[in-house]
Amino acid sequence: MKKQSFLFGLGLVILLLAQCSLDDDKEYYWALGTLSKTEDSTIILSDDHERLLVENSEGLASLNNGDRLLAYFTLVGKTLPQGIDYIVNVYNYDKVLFK
Repeated sequence: MKKQSFLFGLGLVILLLAQCSLDDDKEYYWALGTLSKTEDSTIILSDDHERLLVENSEGLASLNNGDRLLAYFTLVGKTLPQGIDYIVNVYNYDKVLFK
């Protein structure tokens, strides 16, 4: 009986872990660039000469205009404003120090 309970519990844990590992098929990207903040928008000017409009800019509130960062983001499927290459949601960033 103890062996059956152990196997049942092990099967349940494996099933739960398998369900947690399912990805929602999002593609993740990164870019190194400079932050450009205005009153109504936040844009990352990447070193690849792309302009990334940040949709969730409240996460970058601690950064200043002109700061260098390595941004990790996903793309947002919306209509692009003129002069913008991509609309992104930043989910993490690292501030890059430079001299």
